[in-house]
Amino acid sequence: MDNVERMFRHLVRVIQTRFPQYLTHPFDVAELYQNILPYRHNRRELGLETNEDYEITMLALLAGNHGYLHVEDRMREALQAELTSRNPDPGSFRQFPDAQITLSPSAVQGLGTTPSAPPRAARASAPNSAPARSHLSRRRRGGRPVGSLRQMVIAVVRAASRFPLGGPLPSVRTADRI
Repeated sequence: MDNVERMFRHLVRVIQTRFPQYLTHPFDVAELYQNILPYRHNRRELGLETNEDYEITMLALLAGNHGYLHVEDRMREALQAELTSRNPDPGSFRQFPDAQITLSPSAVQGLGTTPSAPPRAARASAPNSAPARSHLSRRRRGGRPVGSLRQMVIAVVRAASRFPLGGPLPSVRTADRI
């Protein structure tokens, strides 16, 4: 799965849960990158390390790669030209904040959902299923649960004590002379 496909899949999930009106109705490009899929809130789910990676992926999505979105011809042509240029400007899609885009119904159906129905997993889940864990109870690498703040501070102090900096700190008089 490439970055554009991953972004589209996540876009559909977000729209289905938070903005269901956009499954069948057009929305602005600015709405997409400012409210629906802002980088700062979605970078982990998108698997993108940098803002530049996000912008290049958004540029490719809005340029019509894979046919996931229906976009205005003027914007698609400009973004495709930018994407194929020798040194593309990753944020060039921001030049079209008012351009209207819609999700491609066939692309949404290709994910196993319909534009008017919730995702399969949401329909299949039982109402008595366990609630999703909050971000505070996520597990670290190694499967150990994140403990209390006190436990974390103790662990940091212990780890720091293994690496002494060495040498005395300057006295107040030495610092005043500098």
